[in-house]
Amino acid sequence: MNSVDQPVWSRVISILSASSGIAMCGVLLLLAGCNKKVAEPVGNEVQPEETVVISLETTFQGLSPGEFEINVPRDLPTSDMDEWGQEMLADMVDPEVDEKQLAETLSKLLPAEVVERVLRRQFVLRDSTHIRDCLWAREVAESVAAEAKSELDSVVDLFYFVVNTIHVVPVADSLPFGPFESTLYGTGTAEDRAWAFATLLRQRRIPTMVFVDPESAAEQKDPATKNLLVGALLNDAIYLFDAGLGLPIASPAEPATSVLVRQPATLNQALDNPAVLANMGVGETAPYPITLKQFRTLQPLIIGDSSIWSRRMEGLRNGQPVDVKALVFDALVSCGPFEGLVEIVSKHLSKVQPESNVGVWLYPEQQREARESVSRNDDQSARLALLNDTFKVPQPIRVNSKLDETNPGQQKLEFQFGASWGTHRRGRIDQVMGRPEHAIPAFLKVQDWRTMPPSPDDEPVDPRLKALAEQQLPDDVKTRHLNAAEEALFWRAQCQLQKGAYSSAASDLESYLRQLQSGPSPYPGQFRDEASYLAGFALAMSGNSRRGAAFMKNVDPKGPRYDASRWLVNRWTTQPDKAE
Repeated sequence: MNSVDQPVWSRVISILSASSGIAMCGVLLLLAGCNKKVAEPVGNEVQPEETVVISLETTFQGLSPGEFEINVPRDLPTSDMDEWGQEMLADMVDPEVDEKQLAETLSKLLPAEVVERVLRRQFVLRDSTHIRDCLWAREVAESVAAEAKSELDSVVDLFYFVVNTIHVVPVADSLPFGPFESTLYGTGTAEDRAWAFATLLRQRRIPTMVFVDPESAAEQKDPATKNLLVGALLNDAIYLFDAGLGLPIASPAEPATSVLVRQPATLNQALDNPAVLANMGVGETAPYPITLKQFRTLQPLIIGDSSIWSRRMEGLRNGQPVDVKALVFDALVSCGPFEGLVEIVSKHLSKVQPESNVGVWLYPEQQREARESVSRNDDQSARLALLNDTFKVPQPIRVNSKLDETNPGQQKLEFQFGASWGTHRRGRIDQVMGRPEHAIPAFLKVQDWRTMPPSPDDEPVDPRLKALAEQQLPDDVKTRHLNAAEEALFWRAQCQLQKGAYSSAASDLESYLRQLQSGPSPYPGQFRDEASYLAGFALAMSGNSRRGAAFMKNVDPKGPRYDASRWLVNRWTTQPDKAE
């Protein structure tokens, strides 16, 4: 058994910090979900055992990204977990399920080691990350879909939230993140977008699948793809989205005058009409790479991982309080009272494409595995530390001045740094939790600290010392605050997009692009393409599609946004501009 898969209570791990200890308690409570008897001594007497009620609501609260912020602590207590976990699960899973038969059914879909993880009753380390992702997804799904006019509109809104937040990078530049982390750091592959999209839709109880070449999936080849079709099963129809392209597949009923695709094509429409897929290309010079003939050979694969399908999560679902609405369990195959995703999707596909053989997409499971190994990979650990570096902003600073003994008449500054406030980190978490109105003030503060961190009491640095202090700041502190300010400007623009404030978003993105052009950037070109694309998007949405098209033309022909930018430019240049 892989060490990362060992039941948490089989390890002897010490608690390293108070913050870890608090989060550990959350996981302890997760495994409890029931009452635990304790005896408390009074004087020299031992009182009768009393029942202490432990609330799972508190547990889920502690596992939410707002509490955990970035990382789920890996240090877990042992003996109590063993006792409480075994006590809880025995009463919370359906005892009438024939696990031998369930294992046989699962083995037709999953490798043996994944089947073992699904059936395992003991909680494992990655389960906390899984629950954190579910809590994140529930909050985002509710926030983004709050003003949608229909469930299909909410699905489309969630898709644009994902593709406008996670920009595609080469596999060599990506890290094995789960849905929350990919969204938080804003980078990933088309596969990471598909997984995040599916995680959000699960909270709306919408089954999701990818359509992939079965041979490539079986051989577990390099997962990076330029075009990846995702299907969302809603109202007895499977709607199609391209996670790599970053656009829904346009329905034949989509009005040519709409700025963006709001009516995704269904699987039926794509199978019945070759033009549906062909129309996603840009003429003969850049045809859409998936033809109808190829599409018919692609296999629909369910998106998920062993935690969401596991029996331990079934038990947790049965025990969680009604106030916690996050869906943490979804049966892969029919189990007790739960209809399985494979059966649900197969039932629909049998009416559309009877020869379809529904399978399981192993990419999420492979990513969960790889994520457990990041701490043991020096290169990946260093890259993750670099991503987290700006999240330390600000580092409050106290500046003291004294005469420089080596240079008479000159002032010498001494810097004292306090603990990080984490304002930038919290702002980004608010943003990706679907709370842009909370994130924007944080990002504005980070921009104010571009060249000089605040003092511990948030008072301005003495103006007589500020210019000299800015010059003498240690290079690592200076670079960290400059980088964070640049990110804050770009992410503030994304917040405006989330709010539907398109003119403000366009203005922020133009400022960001001018900033990149005016001098050397701490992150040269990191968001340049994405900013050009989103500026075009925002301008078109605010009624200036021709100016938006001009921004789209700045997108790098070798970049991942190029195909979508050309498709949109073709669409917009035939449309009259509207008054803003």
